Amino acid sequence: MICCQLPGKIYLKVQLIRFNATHLFLLRILLHNTQTMSIIKKSFLILIISIMTIVILILAFCSPITKFLIQKYDEKYLGRKFTLDWAYTNPFTGYVRLNNIKVFEKNSDSVFFSARYLSLNFSLTKLFSKTYEISEMNIDHPVGYI
Repeated sequence: MICCQLPGKIYLKVQLIRFNATHLFLLRILLHNTQTMSIIKKSFLILIISIMTIVILILAFCSPITKFLIQKYDEKYLGRKFTLDWAYTNPFTGYVRLNNIKVFEKNSDSVFFSARYLSLNFSLTKLFSKTYEISEMNIDHPVGYI
């Protein structure tokens, strides 16, 4: 131990530590564990950011894909042509909203049905068993032509 007096009555005591092999081994383990914890924290942070990015991308691109699929396969599956301004789809809640929808007569240019918007709530749990259940349906300003 080294002891010295500094001006102003301040004492400084420094203890010299001798490291043996056991101390160095324990120090190495401690440093390795802190590095491992740092790697785990970084990996966890990267995982969380990746999941959030995927969720944001799904929400951003789901609605345009819905509009594209409706307009591409409308005549194939429903036998009538559909037009709409935009579609909003939330794949996590099962909510779908179609704005300014027009359904045309079969093989014709005249409008059969139109509405300001059509909103649907699907039961997501039943979609896995290939059952399509609409739990709620709202139509604003429906107009039908005969």
